[in-house]
Amino acid sequence: MKIYVSKKSFKKKGSSGSYGTYIPLTKEKGVKIVKRKALAIKEGRLLKKANELPFTPRFFCVVEVFIKGSKRKYFGILQEHIEGKRVEDCNKTDRIFRDFQKQLLKIGIDYTDTNPKNILITKEDTPILIDFTPGWTNHAHKTN
Repeated sequence: MKIYVSKKSFKKKGSSGSYGTYIPLTKEKGVKIVKRKALAIKEGRLLKKANELPFTPRFFCVVEVFIKGSKRKYFGILQEHIEGKRVEDCNKTDRIFRDFQKQLLKIGIDYTDTNPKNILITKEDTPILIDFTPGWTNHAHKTN
């Protein structure tokens, strides 16, 4: 699947992190743009694995992204678009991350990137984990 976005939306609407730029496309979907296909595939696989958890955006697919007027091709993760605001209170994020980590470990994902910028709070006051790289590792969950 190919997605075309304007330079204007890439620069103005995109919230940029160290690993990607997020652009809302519709009220329901957005795309996180990354430079390397392998990174998009890895993050997409892990997000798909976490799809049933209530605090992750729904994953749709990995896509090719083209910026209109540019010949450069990027890769992206097409996912559910979620409106909200970033968490500022580090004490609150520590509690949220501990809860997220417990639930993720149950499905074999070890999440270690506890940066407050990785959490969005929806208007319903629900915390959502919005950045999945580089803090994910996929491992087999062992039970005793």
